[in-house]
Amino acid sequence: MIKHLLTAIFTSFLFHFTGFSQSIDPIAIASGGSFFDDGEHNLSVTVGELIIETFGDGEHFITQGFQQPTPYVIVSVPNQPKLLSEIKVFPNPFSNNLSISINSPEEKRYEIHLYNIQGKLMTPPIIAEQGLGNYTYELNASQLSPGFYFVRISEIGGNAYKDFKLIKS
Repeated sequence: MIKHLLTAIFTSFLFHFTGFSQSIDPIAIASGGSFFDDGEHNLSVTVGELIIETFGDGEHFITQGFQQPTPYVIVSVPNQPKLLSEIKVFPNPFSNNLSISINSPEEKRYEIHLYNIQGKLMTPPIIAEQGLGNYTYELNASQLSPGFYFVRISEIGGNAYKDFKLIKS
């Protein structure tokens, strides 16, 4: 084990001083990997890299190749609850008025928010008291400048929502 460690250190210095040192391309992206540790040994595996190897004697470790600072990167996208209501926002593109039609199979309360492209709330939220059936709500947008906007309609007291991308002409 110490022989491998000394060989790795010597090889690293040799390549460094002879001009053949390893370089890392900033666009290198690993497609996957894992890290295993049994308390005595550990192993780091990265898929998509040319060479990854770690030498250690229990106290000191040398890692050859490109490694991430943490052994795991977990990305999770939570499931969004679906709105039971049928919702339409029209016209798109719009000019001065925006119509929001909600057809609900049950009585619900909704909040309607209008945001600009930077995420700033552009009008006070509209509270929609929705009974059973189809209701249409009007939003006066004459004070808004032309551009891209987002409308988010969310259930009050729930976490279901629906987003719409709109253009004001």
